[in-house]
Amino acid sequence: MLPKLPKKYPIRLLLVEVITRLWQSSTQRVMSITALGMTLALAADILVAAKLGATTLTDTLIIALTVPRIIEVVVRECSKFSLVSLLIEIKQKNAKIELFTFVSMLFNLGLVLGSLIMLCGWVFATPIIQLTGPGLSEPATTQAIFLFRISLPLALFAILSTVLSVFLNSQKHFTVTAARNMSMPTAIIVLIALNWQNSEVVSWIAAGHAIG
Repeated sequence: MLPKLPKKYPIRLLLVEVITRLWQSSTQRVMSITALGMTLALAADILVAAKLGATTLTDTLIIALTVPRIIEVVVRECSKFSLVSLLIEIKQKNAKIELFTFVSMLFNLGLVLGSLIMLCGWVFATPIIQLTGPGLSEPATTQAIFLFRISLPLALFAILSTVLSVFLNSQKHFTVTAARNMSMPTAIIVLIALNWQNSEVVSWIAAGHAIG
């Protein structure tokens, strides 16, 4: 709980004081960053809806992002309940060399696995899109395949960032991990703003998912 402030306190200084005290607490800092990330995600969704509207183009983008986003969610949720506890157990044994060796192995494995997923996704993009979007017209299917291939790096980055996040959580660096949720919506917002008048803005939105 925040300490009580004097009744006669300039509003600007009050805001600065509140933000400063919130930032000094690690728990409140993580909560603030998480809330900011969720706000940015909402803003990104609103911008995408405002720019694309309820059109076939929007459906095409959603279908193109379906598989990469599923991979991201599965990797993140599975690692949350398994790897974090394992790394904490290794850390408690004071085996720093073993810990860093294990994390390095996980990172290299993630790099190989993510690269294989990208390669398979690129090769089998057409049947994947036909399976996830059977109702799309031929031009929409072609565009969905293109957008799907643009967004494929999301699978690789999701695996690598998850390994790093798990390691940081085991070292109690929760603030950096919480900031991860801000990267994708921030990239999408920036790319939409820079390409608002661009007819290929949907490609930049897909790229924003991959970059973030």
